[in-house]
Amino acid sequence: MRVLALLCGGLLSAVSHAAVVSPQSGIEILFIDGVKTEDKRDAVELPKGQVQLVIKYNKGVGKGNSKKVFDSAPYFVTFEATEHDLELYAPKVYSYDGATRAFKKSPDWKLVDSDGTQLDYAQQKVEPAEGFAPYYNLDELVRLQNEKNGVVFGESAVLVSKAQVADSTTEKAVLKAETATSNLEQLQAWYTKASKQERKEFRKWMIDQE
Repeated sequence: MRVLALLCGGLLSAVSHAAVVSPQSGIEILFIDGVKTEDKRDAVELPKGQVQLVIKYNKGVGKGNSKKVFDSAPYFVTFEATEHDLELYAPKVYSYDGATRAFKKSPDWKLVDSDGTQLDYAQQKVEPAEGFAPYYNLDELVRLQNEKNGVVFGESAVLVSKAQVADSTTEKAVLKAETATSNLEQLQAWYTKASKQERKEFRKWMIDQE
C-alpha cells in the first residue's frame, strides 16, 4: 500500500507539471502517439521524449465573398518534447490559393517553446486512401502508415524509440520500443492518455486506497 501511495503521489506531481502543446488558430491535433484526441483544438499534455502528433489545418481563409474553408491533408509531426510548454503554429495564409500552395508539399509548421525557441521536427503527409473521402478512416490510415514506417509505441502508450530523421520528406522514422518501463512511467503515461472522466474516477480510486 505504501508503494502504491508513493507511485500515485509521484504520478499526481508529475502530471501537474506535464508540458502541453497548444494548437494555434486553425490547427487541429487529431492524434498523439497513435491515440485519437478528445478535443482536437484544445491543448494536449505531452509525455517527455519522442512524440508523434497527427495534425491538420482547417480554417476559413480569404475575405468577403471569396472566403471559404480550407481543409488540409493530415500530417505526422514528430519531435522531442521536454518539460517546456509548446505552441504550434500553422503557415500564414491569406487566401484559398495561398493555402493550397502552402500545404502542397511540406507545410511550414512552427513549434515554439515557452522560452521562444523553435523546436526541430520531422513531418510526413498521411497517405490517403483511394476514391471518395480519402481520409474518412483516418484511424486505420495512421495505423497502417506507422506500421509501414516501423513506428512502434510501447505498452505505456508512449512513443518510446528515437527517430533519426535527416530529411523529413523522405526519411522513414524507425522507432523501437524500450524493454523496461517503470511502474511510475506506465501510470504517468496512462493518466496522460485517459479521458477527463477516467482521470476523475482514477483520482477517486486513489483517495479510497488511503
